Amino acid sequence: MIISINNLNDMRLLDLIVKSVRAEGRKIGLTSGCYDLPHKMHHFYLERCRRVLGEGGVLVVGLDSDRLVRLVKGPHRPQIHEGDRAELINTFAATDIVFIMDSLDDFRRMARILEPVIFRNEDIPVEEVVGKEFAQEIEVIPDVHLMSSTTEIIESIRNKPATSEA
Repeated sequence: MIISINNLNDMRLLDLIVKSVRAEGRKIGLTSGCYDLPHKMHHFYLERCRRVLGEGGVLVVGLDSDRLVRLVKGPHRPQIHEGDRAELINTFAATDIVFIMDSLDDFRRMARILEPVIFRNEDIPVEEVVGKEFAQEIEVIPDVHLMSSTTEIIESIRNKPATSEA
């Protein structure tokens, strides 16, 4: 499900989901990323988050807006529009809810609402995790850096020699 954090009806629905999940003793997880060009590393990372949550857990994914991706990655990114990226990440079996975030404050707001397990990769020190004050716990998902990053994939495509068809 894709929600808008600026839509009152979406936030009411999220509130109902959170209350239901908590009443049943299940966990809620929260993570985020650019997901600029969704690939197997993203799938692998989200699957690992899902496993940590356990049976019946709900994984919420914050997806960086196009504006935020440009701020972080530069003027030629993202490769795929935020709406399309949200749709792709939403199709991953590990993902339950996707929202587009335009700032780190949007992530902090979701952390406050969800009081989740916050997932991060090893690149971000725990003391720098946004919203950590609202987290039930912080889980670092290891070994994600061993796979190709979106930047590496884009560079590989750019550097690949053109082939001529006969």
